[in-house]
Amino acid sequence: MGLEQQLSLWQPLSKNIYQLRLLTRQRQRLQELKTQCTNQQHALQHSAISDLLITKQLTKLVDVYHQQLAALEIAMRQLIHQDPILNARVQRLIQVKGLGLLSVSVMIAETNGFEGFPNQRNLVSYAGYDVVENHGGARALRYSVRQNPHLQKG
Repeated sequence: MGLEQQLSLWQPLSKNIYQLRLLTRQRQRLQELKTQCTNQQHALQHSAISDLLITKQLTKLVDVYHQQLAALEIAMRQLIHQDPILNARVQRLIQVKGLGLLSVSVMIAETNGFEGFPNQRNLVSYAGYDVVENHGGARALRYSVRQNPHLQKG
């Protein structure tokens, strides 16, 4: 099947898109860590025995994560505004209702600026939002298992 298709040559990521991918993935990791700390804080507040030292440490960690997330968002905004092509794509996508700067940044970073997707079906399939039919026994529809996990979290 691969020999029958006319595949385009692979193009490496541009420097700015690669840097945007690094920033968005770091933001996702920090957001997960911040969520873990806030969950621990909540559990500690509602436990029978609490420890003041741990509560203070978790509060400080959440503050540090919040500052780091803010710094990453500023770096993403600066990177996008420095590149006119990237900025034009982001501004066009932000106009869609429900899409913000962070969601659009993740989409562009994880799809290489939508390069390599000749149509929207390929993009939807890559993201894991395509509906596939289960061929076993019952006729049930489900979402595709193949997906980009970073794109799903963005």
